[in-house]
Amino acid sequence: AIDWSELLLWLYVAITAVLVIRFACSIAHIVTLRRRCSVLKCDGYYIATSSEIGEPFSFGRTIFLANNSVAAEIIIHERSHIERRHTADRLFFQAVRCVMWFNPFVHLIAKSDYQVCEWQADSDVISRGFDINNYRKIIFHQLFGYSPDITCGLNSNLTKKRFIMMTKFKAGRYQWLRLAAAVPVVVGMICAFGAVAATPEAKQAEAPEPKSVVEIRKGGEQILLNSKAVTLNQLAEQVKLS
Repeated sequence: AIDWSELLLWLYVAITAVLVIRFACSIAHIVTLRRRCSVLKCDGYYIATSSEIGEPFSFGRTIFLANNSVAAEIIIHERSHIERRHTADRLFFQAVRCVMWFNPFVHLIAKSDYQVCEWQADSDVISRGFDINNYRKIIFHQLFGYSPDITCGLNSNLTKKRFIMMTKFKAGRYQWLRLAAAVPVVVGMICAFGAVAATPEAKQAEAPEPKSVVEIRKGGEQILLNSKAVTLNQLAEQVKLS
């Protein structure tokens, strides 16, 4: 017979191991890339430049840029990720996804967190007075290159949504509250689907009353009712009462 529980356990361990190794390789690749870059220390952060970098991104307190000139908007965007410590968020959610890869809610929350990080960085750029249309053009020119999931940078999958959000920044500064409002809904769904319907306990059956035992001994000369000697008339009265 196949032990399905043990088989599923080994399957979980194998997939988790692959994701953890991939996660570690991404971090090792970034560390190795930084060693090959020309690093310049700035005010509270570092700028690493190399011809191997195509798409600007940030990791930790380092901004990775190509050797060619980069617009000021991109520097401010990546510096916003550093000041808001978005790398810690990315590392945390990627680690959780490696362990809980089977839970779809983890992937949805991680994706929402990534969107919030990018929208916050875009908001910091626009709040400094840069032109939105020019900023969009710069993003289009920076959408190709190396940018793993654990880094903070430009992402073509979110470009359309980010452009829409740029036009809504002036309408209100608390757009992120809409995403925060979705958290109780997700928690409620988990509680609703995970709850078990309570079933009323069955009442304990009452013990039946003991029955009277009649014994006739010595050919009818002696009558016992519940081990007590009685006459025939007393037995008849007892039967009537029952």
